[in-house]
Amino acid sequence: DIINALLNVKYNVALEKEIDCFFHIGIDEMIGMKDMDVCTIFANTIDNAIEALRDVPPEKRKLSVKARYAPNGYFTYEIVNAKVNKIIEKKGAFLTGKEDQKSHGFGIASVRETVEKYNGMLDISYTEEEFRVVILIRV
Repeated sequence: DIINALLNVKYNVALEKEIDCFFHIGIDEMIGMKDMDVCTIFANTIDNAIEALRDVPPEKRKLSVKARYAPNGYFTYEIVNAKVNKIIEKKGAFLTGKEDQKSHGFGIASVRETVEKYNGMLDISYTEEEFRVVILIRV
């Protein structure tokens, strides 16, 4: 229930910001991960995507979130958003482009920590137009 509530809030925030959203979530039967850890992944990555999309022209604002729990025990997650901002990376960490850098920039680190807690895989890639986060965890 808490994950559904979180996703509904994030989806509505995205729609308010004129973001073309596609959410496809199938994790009803998932066991082995704490709800708070799943919320950490969803909340941080979706918040980062919405933040990045604010600079994208409204007609190009796209966000796709896919999550699935397969019967073989794997949780897969992919989030892709359009982007125009430059990605700032230093020593494998992504730096915030916000003025108040001391209070921001912890989202991806929290996601990475959560994925490592479950010995999962985190892949982050980007182009000039798109940012993608893929997570695979055996639970």
